[in-house]
Amino acid sequence: MTPLIRKSTLTSQNEGIIEISEWMENCKSIFNFNHPPVMIYNQNEFLLSLLAGLWLLQFLNQKKAFKSSAKIFKKLEDLKSKFSQSNSLWTFLDELFNNLNEKLILDSLLLIKFPDLHEALSNDVLGTMLQNSLSSDERKKLAANYTTVSSARILVELLKSNTPSSIIDPFCGSGRLVSAYLRILTPNTRFPRIRINDLMASAVLIAYCRIILILSEKNQDYGLLQASIGDTFAVFASDVNSQPKELENYDLILMNPPFTRTHRINSDQRKSLLKLERKYKKYLSGQVGLHIYAILLTDMLIKENGVLGTVLPAATILSQYSGGIQKLLLNNYQLEIIAASEDVKSCSEGSSFREIFLIAKRKRTKKEEDVKFIRISEPYKSNQWNISPALRIPEEILINEWNWTIFLKDPKLLRIRDIFLQSGLLKNGSDLNLDITRGVEMYGPNFFFIPNQNWRIISEEKEKIILRSKDRTLTIPKEFLVRSLRKAGKYNRCISPGVSDFALSIPDSCKEFPKWLEDYISTSKHFASPAKRKFGSEWISHIHNQIKTKKPWGQMFFIDKFGISTTSVMGHFFESKLICSKNFYVLRNSSPDQAKLLAAWLNSTFFIILYLLSRREIGGSYGRLQIIDYMKEPLFLDASKILTSQRNQIFEEFDTMRKLNLPPIPEQLQLPQRKALDLAIIQSIYLSEKVEKKLLSEIYVLLDKTFGTLKQRDKTLRSN
Repeated sequence: MTPLIRKSTLTSQNEGIIEISEWMENCKSIFNFNHPPVMIYNQNEFLLSLLAGLWLLQFLNQKKAFKSSAKIFKKLEDLKSKFSQSNSLWTFLDELFNNLNEKLILDSLLLIKFPDLHEALSNDVLGTMLQNSLSSDERKKLAANYTTVSSARILVELLKSNTPSSIIDPFCGSGRLVSAYLRILTPNTRFPRIRINDLMASAVLIAYCRIILILSEKNQDYGLLQASIGDTFAVFASDVNSQPKELENYDLILMNPPFTRTHRINSDQRKSLLKLERKYKKYLSGQVGLHIYAILLTDMLIKENGVLGTVLPAATILSQYSGGIQKLLLNNYQLEIIAASEDVKSCSEGSSFREIFLIAKRKRTKKEEDVKFIRISEPYKSNQWNISPALRIPEEILINEWNWTIFLKDPKLLRIRDIFLQSGLLKNGSDLNLDITRGVEMYGPNFFFIPNQNWRIISEEKEKIILRSKDRTLTIPKEFLVRSLRKAGKYNRCISPGVSDFALSIPDSCKEFPKWLEDYISTSKHFASPAKRKFGSEWISHIHNQIKTKKPWGQMFFIDKFGISTTSVMGHFFESKLICSKNFYVLRNSSPDQAKLLAAWLNSTFFIILYLLSRREIGGSYGRLQIIDYMKEPLFLDASKILTSQRNQIFEEFDTMRKLNLPPIPEQLQLPQRKALDLAIIQSIYLSEKVEKKLLSEIYVLLDKTFGTLKQRDKTLRSN
């Protein structure tokens, strides 16, 4: 691992926040501002905008403080004329100051001691405070999750060899990406023209201040910077169908676009996407996020041989909707770098998405270079970011690979995967015609699952179960019950656990409720409220109807979400069929032997490797695979290629493991029963005995190290 950049230690950041907070509190003591102007969402955002606006005007006034509001407006008029390309910014400031001037308090505010914002702007304290000033709904609506300062530095370090004459960040937030890029330029470098835009006026203002400060430090012309405020797609939509000579194109596009799904935006925002949809319809499928439209827009704004440097959700290169945009990137660009942090899931403040860095050069001609996949890590006992040697993948491989994120995983894990792929025994679910579906969704599990908070099972007989609550006993006929897996945590120590949970399945034909059901409803009806809200008069039958339509019966079950460091099993197998809740996927319509062999494979050490490569991380060791992953990824052993004698040996070792109460998977690596199952499986791919033992030994050492890393990441997540 090679050092990439040193993380900054913001020693004065807390002092800056205190100083700014004190200024804001003093402002509040002068006026109670309950009605913010247009484009402002709350009082704290207003005060941060006021603070940044006053600083900007003073800074452009040769750092001289203003004695009166009249001089503020005079300076504002001068700036409007001098930097007319940023007219919407000056209009916003004009409205901001006029709002206070009308209340006759602007002059009073000028008497308050003004904080020194140099460090606060350099470290973007204001950007963090601005995001924190928004409610969760406001922040989601505005997609106000700005690139972290450290992630912005990583992105520009990855592309710093570029020397553009023009830059744009169409979703600039508080300007972290552009600021990070400008800081790596030397004063004697020819600085580029800079364009920034954002939906949030206060964010554009802060970004403008930060960039102006950098231009000053580098002795550059402030006129290089152009700022605008508005919905990016609306601001630039008029350019989409223009002739090439009329477009304003850029050498470098930096961005961290919003990830919002399009069905969550309003009708006006939706209209601004129509031109892009018409032009790029062959690259769109399903309900894609705005980040996909952002890539389409930048495809119109970038020059030939221009560079795109962006933060994106990892789903951009791993999703049932991502195939189109992957095709566009391969067709129109030389993909240079795809990178991700091994230690930090998201590159954006307040985001829960797994994110990546992507750098690509607009190039329609033949691509000659491989794509570099880079893992970035943060050593826990160092203050440096490190970068791994790049894994170089030819574009022709990416054309046939739907999940590009696997190339961001440990190359040693990938090598193990390749051994199995080369054996021809690994297939995806579609190749094997697997029928996988999610279990039933229960609206009110404490009503429709038995036992529950009200009732416990005191006896189970062939045709009925007997329940007991605090003050009564109830008998339910088994014709209204279906044995079902409920929560993964109830069974995660055993591959084939005893299941004593039942789903309450009442058919539509049951118009008159039997006495036992009336008694059950009367004591548990408050738990059924979600079902009543969702299904109205048919609430009591929603489980029965799902079982009837989905037919979620099977012998083998996949766990949906789990922590690989804490779970003991990767899937369940049963000799007889049952159903499951939505916390599981079920393999339907399979033969008993196929279900058993796949369950054995799921609980082998080899599947753990495939899971770690393909999983969708939720946080640290906690993650999942979705049905589409099982259907598209080569995750399964092909039962048809296994000899009967080999299959019987696998079953024998698997049956031994099924009897055990297992510890968490990281503690199983030296378990004799696991090693015996692994050996039985690896013998089916026809390796020599010497290679088999060496490979198994290598796998256990590798996974032990991997689990140690995940354990450390879990610890870091808990501490944060």
